[in-house]
Amino acid sequence: MPGNSLTDLPRHFSPEDLQGLLQTVDAARTEAGLPPKALKEIPQAAATSVWAAVVANKDEIGEYCLEDCAIAPIDDTPNPFADGVRSYALDANKAKQLWAKSEELISAVS
Repeated sequence: MPGNSLTDLPRHFSPEDLQGLLQTVDAARTEAGLPPKALKEIPQAAATSVWAAVVANKDEIGEYCLEDCAIAPIDDTPNPFADGVRSYALDANKAKQLWAKSEELISAVS
């Protein structure tokens, strides 16, 4: 999970739209009792992926959601902007259902 960083992904947003998006995220986090989310520099945002690929033990991090160079804590705060990973995202049966549905949808278009 790279977190909030200003890569080229929002390059087509106007400065006003981007500022509005960031304000929406901060307002949602505040509503949930969470602190505002600071923007990360691009190297900071990439650090978790690099850590997972080069440093971390695959047997310890496999099947987990990662965040800030660590296994993300489970957090079922009912807010899409909360930190961590929701417990339903770690449900193996739901993952199998999602995979099957994805294959079904892909084969329907090809």
